[in-house]
Amino acid sequence: MGRYVLVKHDGKETLVEEALLKEEAHLQEVFKCNPQLIPKDDLGLGDLLVVGREAALTSGLIDLLCVDQNGQVIIVEFKKGPENTEHRRVIAQLLDYGSYVWGMSFSDFERRTLEFLNGPRCSLADLKGCRSLREAYERYWGVADQSDEEKNQEWTLFMETLSSCLSSGEFYYLIISRKIDVITKRTVDYLSSLAAFRIAAVEIDHFEQADMEIFVPRTVLSQARRVGSSSPKVRTNESEFLDCMGDDARAAFEPLLAQLQGFEETIYWGTKGFSFRIRCRGKLESILWGYPIGNGQGILQFASDYYYKEHPDLGPLLRDYASKMKEAIPKVHATNTYYDAKVPEIVHKDNIIAVIDVVTQCVEALRAL
Repeated sequence: MGRYVLVKHDGKETLVEEALLKEEAHLQEVFKCNPQLIPKDDLGLGDLLVVGREAALTSGLIDLLCVDQNGQVIIVEFKKGPENTEHRRVIAQLLDYGSYVWGMSFSDFERRTLEFLNGPRCSLADLKGCRSLREAYERYWGVADQSDEEKNQEWTLFMETLSSCLSSGEFYYLIISRKIDVITKRTVDYLSSLAAFRIAAVEIDHFEQADMEIFVPRTVLSQARRVGSSSPKVRTNESEFLDCMGDDARAAFEPLLAQLQGFEETIYWGTKGFSFRIRCRGKLESILWGYPIGNGQGILQFASDYYYKEHPDLGPLLRDYASKMKEAIPKVHATNTYYDAKVPEIVHKDNIIAVIDVVTQCVEALRAL
């Protein structure tokens, strides 16, 4: 193909010629075993963990499904090049897959992840035998000298971000190919310029000779840098959060946040929303979450029985809290791990006082332990 790379090793120099990729499956396997090849800094992503290869959905097989250290979900589709007749359908395929992951509960995502990590397709021996996504998270990204509180805080932020991505459908779509054709490039460029859409493309320069193979990834669209940046995401705050809300949603969130501040506990602001945390028995326990979902609306979340199984000593108290909250918000939607209530559709200015009363009871009960 006319291009070469020069490899120097053990005092020897070898010219390796560029070569076509023989099949997409080989490219998938290379990236599955080496997710570091994805240029995360260019794309505004954290360190990546592959949680599925050819993950089966009703609509087909996702080539690679990943999460990053911040809890973002990345859906990857590979094409060996424009010579593939399906190359121009790649964006439609990605959106199709995203529509099936959208709305998946945290527990369903965790189950699928564990099936992959404990199955034959996973190449990470250190993650074999994981019984929960948290265990996998701590084995893969954990820092040995972190305190238990630091571990809990990082895991909670990861879990909250991942749950928010699954609920909102705000995934990162990534196309990886030897060559991105002009039409696909233009479409990706357009979509990545939209504030609510995150998509990028990476081209692979591939060189091969005898038993030597070299893969050189590069981000090909400047727009991808505007989708994210190599600097950490800026956390939101109460003012920015409320500014995202329409008048009706603001009328519900404003008194709730005022009451939460009055408890003098922890309101943790993430990149999009907040979690309310109570210090109980030396640990911070999250009991309420809030996120924007667009069109001036939001989601108010509290944990389901599944979540409370991880808190056996607090389970009865927290289940009572959940039961009372469901009475205050009768139409709450159960997603296994969380209960979701749309604001202002379900939680509005007329019933927010009842919600605040239940939260107050829970805070008092936790403080009394």
